[in-house]
Amino acid sequence: MHAAWIGTGANLDRVSTTTNTSTAAPSEPETPPTAADYLVDERGCWIWQRAVNGTGYAEERGGPDRGRSAARVYFERKHGPLPSEVLLDHCAHSRLCVNPDCQTPFPQSELRRRNAARWLDVDIVGEIRRRHAEGAIPARLAADLGLNYSTTRDALAGRTWGDHLG
Repeated sequence: MHAAWIGTGANLDRVSTTTNTSTAAPSEPETPPTAADYLVDERGCWIWQRAVNGTGYAEERGGPDRGRSAARVYFERKHGPLPSEVLLDHCAHSRLCVNPDCQTPFPQSELRRRNAARWLDVDIVGEIRRRHAEGAIPARLAADLGLNYSTTRDALAGRTWGDHLG
């Protein structure tokens, strides 16, 4: 049986798309996890002990998965492939956790909305827009407020919090 992810928004479902009549066991991943790959913390997170990318996320650096998100690799090994437009959200917001049971798949647009709501509030959005109107550039605003550049740009463009503050 082959699994695929379908749906929109937060309504993603895994469905069977084909039936495999083979009696052979599923193939093992080419690079199975080892105890040296991660440590389990008190929350049950598998904290990655290997390479980290420039934004602080666990990253595969060898073999066929080189350059891919380690969390996505582990998730797909357990649950099957995800479409490229689907991203994973971690329940404890840990960039180093690769436990597939801690990850929830969301379309990129939904994850962007959820993340903006997590980090922004009406006062911060008001501050971003006020300072931008006074001439501050988005990169400086992001740095000053401890936000991601794209979060700041989305707030300015009305892609997040568009219905707030005019």
